[in-house]
Amino acid sequence: MMRRVLAVLGCTAVALALSVRAEPPAKPPAAKTDPKAAEATPAKIAGDQDAAGREYKQFEELLLRLALRMEKSPLPEDRKKAEALRAAINIANEKGVENRFAKLLTTLLGKEGNARNLTTDDLEKAAGQNEELIKILRDMLDVLMTDSETLRRKAEMETLQKIIKQIEGVIREEKVNQARTDGNRVDSKSINKDQKKATITTESIHRAMGGENKPNDKPADPKDPKKNDPKPGDPKDPKDPKKGDPKTGDPKPGDPKPGDPKPGDPKPGDPKPGDPKPGDPKPGDPKPGDPKPGDAQPPKPQLPGKENVQKAIQAQKQTEQNLEKDKREDASKELDKAIENLELAKKELEKRLKQLREEEMLQLLANLQGRCERMLAIQREVLDGTKRVFAVVQTYPDKKPQRGE
Repeated sequence: MMRRVLAVLGCTAVALALSVRAEPPAKPPAAKTDPKAAEATPAKIAGDQDAAGREYKQFEELLLRLALRMEKSPLPEDRKKAEALRAAINIANEKGVENRFAKLLTTLLGKEGNARNLTTDDLEKAAGQNEELIKILRDMLDVLMTDSETLRRKAEMETLQKIIKQIEGVIREEKVNQARTDGNRVDSKSINKDQKKATITTESIHRAMGGENKPNDKPADPKDPKKNDPKPGDPKDPKDPKKGDPKTGDPKPGDPKPGDPKPGDPKPGDPKPGDPKPGDPKPGDPKPGDPKPGDAQPPKPQLPGKENVQKAIQAQKQTEQNLEKDKREDASKELDKAIENLELAKKELEKRLKQLREEEMLQLLANLQGRCERMLAIQREVLDGTKRVFAVVQTYPDKKPQRGE
């Protein structure tokens, strides 16, 4: 069934690639007329596009059914394939592939809705939409033909590259802040304003690495009396009930006791008005295909260098406090610590990125080796078959192959 899914997506991409590009030139040479180009009228292109859109819709439904079935499979390899299917579905949802099909068809039909009187601008617009759609379908095809481990490695590499770039940006900002701090030409408050922005960016990086930023505020001491709390000996609120007065919520004489059914209340076991009937889904229940609340959620990525980034945040916050007190020399020393820790974190991330790239290269070499081994096996079968045919031909008196060979 997986081959069927790939075949459907491949055919859809090819059909799109041929649709708008098949439009003939405005003035084709009279001597050389391509019969296929002559058949490629705007109406036919729009019809082919409509058929491709319907085919994609069937493909997307097939993809979802296959993902749901493989996720429930007891075989680990099926569940890994389900991850690739889900990744392709996510691409389709994020890029709005079905809507793109509809927009491209609308462009090809034109303002009159009959694919007539299309202008050059309409065709150029359709060609651009077609190229974007083909690129998305190719991305989906690449994901479907890739195993889950390769997808995980690729996603981690993209995350590492993004975080490394962000850290390099913070290091540049901190070096600028340090130069301004040492120069004594810029007001400390102005420097501190930019420093707080750098701290916020570093905290965002730390969260992306799987860390949790610690709050600045210290927990209140329970021994310290809070504001508005009554001190011993203070007069109580005049609204407080006096001794002997019934407390708020106590039943009055003649009222039913707690637990007694009121007149008109349903009997125990009877469904209340508005309650769902037995077998009906309750509000808030997950829909079919949605993850259940008890299912394990994917863990946050824990990237190397997280501790160094946390230390850099602490140094940045100390820098802010020193700048508020106009202690520029102490602030510069704390910036040295922040930059140093950010540099260490960057090295750890680059080390991990290099490791993933080496793993990717080894995987690529293993795939090439497997492909070469399959090609070698096919060639050996061809060679053996050729030898058998040759041996049979040698048994004939004229040494010539017959029609059967």
